[in-house]
Amino acid sequence: STQSHQCFNVPHLRFPEFSGEWEKCTLGGIGTTFNGLTGKSANDFGSGSPFITYKSIFDSSKIDISKVEYVRISETERAKQTQNEVEYGDTFFTTSSETPEEVGMASVLLTPIHDCYLNSFCFGYRLFDKQAYLPDFFRFYLRSNNVRRKIAILAQGSTRFNISKNEVMKMSIFLPSQNEQRKISEFFSLIEERIETQRKIIEDLKKLKDAISFILFTSETCDKWELSNLATIVMGQSPSSQCYNTDNDGLPLIQGNLDITKGKLTPHLYSSEMTKKCHTGDVILTVRAPVGEVAIADFDACIGRGVCAIRPFNNNYSVLIYQFLQHYKPKWISLEQGSTFTSVSRNDIMSIKIGVPSIQAIEILNILDDKISIEDVILNNLNSQKNYLLAQMFI
Repeated sequence: STQSHQCFNVPHLRFPEFSGEWEKCTLGGIGTTFNGLTGKSANDFGSGSPFITYKSIFDSSKIDISKVEYVRISETERAKQTQNEVEYGDTFFTTSSETPEEVGMASVLLTPIHDCYLNSFCFGYRLFDKQAYLPDFFRFYLRSNNVRRKIAILAQGSTRFNISKNEVMKMSIFLPSQNEQRKISEFFSLIEERIETQRKIIEDLKKLKDAISFILFTSETCDKWELSNLATIVMGQSPSSQCYNTDNDGLPLIQGNLDITKGKLTPHLYSSEMTKKCHTGDVILTVRAPVGEVAIADFDACIGRGVCAIRPFNNNYSVLIYQFLQHYKPKWISLEQGSTFTSVSRNDIMSIKIGVPSIQAIEILNILDDKISIEDVILNNLNSQKNYLLAQMFI
């Protein structure tokens, strides 16, 4: 019984064909570090040298060469050190972030590339032996829960967090045999492929909906009505901040895009003071930057100055207005990119001309929304499963 309570260097979940403890070592014991360089942005993609940046590291555990920036690097900068050109199998760490959870994020280069360099706000790591320690295993291992917790502890700072590459290199890690590394990396690669397939399914459904929406709302045979003929507008008014609470006192408070998620109201606060209200069935539109987020209210709420409630004269108009404003959203975004556009007025909204297709046509868009929601749930489940396995299959 004493032996059963001993702590061995093995993960909680493991493929049955493997046994024995994982090898304890440090990153510095099996590899070396190198610094990044500075460079000037190239005007055109492909002009200059590919440059691995903070964003390309943070976005994925595997560097996507098609998305890296291109910069011009001076010969003086190139000559600062001999190991500044990256190569297949290198790992890159971010060194600074506003949150300790994001600092020290790692990504691995698994694509052979020539004349590619690393940004100076990151540092590189190169394994001594890429046969004994597989780069593809490291991209999952270094993003596993246990390793991320260790790196977060090393993060120093108050408003911005930084890590020292020397401290990261001293960090204890646990590695299995080459065969087990390969099995684990192949397993997680399959999970990632399934997640990417699921993302593509959702992306294709959204493209289909966008195409159908364009046809429905821009058809020459479609009647065009001003929004003022379909609804009235209630502009929001923010209650006193002293009335905000998280104790369910009063009504949910809708203030802006943070309170809207995928067409649904997702309030974070309540207000005990009632200023302006929305009712069930109202279409909620954000009217201050970012403008254009939209939802159908499924409960009464207090609305702040960052949103308005579009109250249809007929219940059947709710979905029509909602779907049209979803279609119209890119126009708000293009306006918002101007230097002076930060909000829209009641008159701006009332004067919008809405194409009015048949109820049956609008129902097609609702069906696609429902399908996208189902596929989103599947994607969230897949990501949850991956995160659970990352916590259980590594030390």
